[in-house]
Amino acid sequence: MYWDNGTGEAMHDSIGLSLPHRIFMLPDGQTSNGWKTYTLVQNPNETDVDIKVTYLPQGGGTPVSFTDNLPADTRRTYDMSDKIKSGRASVLVQVVGPAGTVMVERSMYLNDKGAGTDTIGCYSD
Repeated sequence: MYWDNGTGEAMHDSIGLSLPHRIFMLPDGQTSNGWKTYTLVQNPNETDVDIKVTYLPQGGGTPVSFTDNLPADTRRTYDMSDKIKSGRASVLVQVVGPAGTVMVERSMYLNDKGAGTDTIGCYSD
């Protein structure tokens, strides 16, 4: 992905996913010191999928979770700062219920989007 925030061109990229999965573990998001972190979840299925997103604070603090329903063939972006105002956390995304799979990516930006990074982390079925 390429963009220009007005101070010059920036970019990030990640390997892609060949298949959706049920569980994703994403490293080190941050909502402090100028960082913004987003969890992007896509439902490529023809049916709705229920998910649970959990932020696991650095140093073992209390996890923060929420659930959502993703309609078929949609993608949602979750801003970590909506749940963790300032700090660092890893992200766990799980499909809840007996069926369904998703595709997940964690994107981070610094300096008013002057720099960015992303990852698909690791996944499991």
